[in-house]
Amino acid sequence: SYGILEPGEECDIILDPTEIQFAIIPCIYCNRKGERLGHGGGYYDRYLEKHPQLERIAIAFSFQMLPEVPTEPTDICPQIIVTEEEICYLTD
Repeated sequence: SYGILEPGEECDIILDPTEIQFAIIPCIYCNRKGERLGHGGGYYDRYLEKHPQLERIAIAFSFQMLPEVPTEPTDICPQIIVTEEEICYLTD
């Protein structure tokens, strides 16, 4: 889907979703309040809503950190933001 490579049918590794401990979330922009602007499809927000036990980690470059980021009520914020310059630990 969307030009992303996926394992073929010959792959015999089956992953139990309950064994996943964290989600690495890409972003276009984010801020130190944990607000994140993604690609606008809500894919990560819907997945994270179904898996609230996951630790949420956003990955960004420092230039992607802005003072304000537009948000929507359905947005789920990361708990940690990692850039090449810092690690921001956020609270829910």
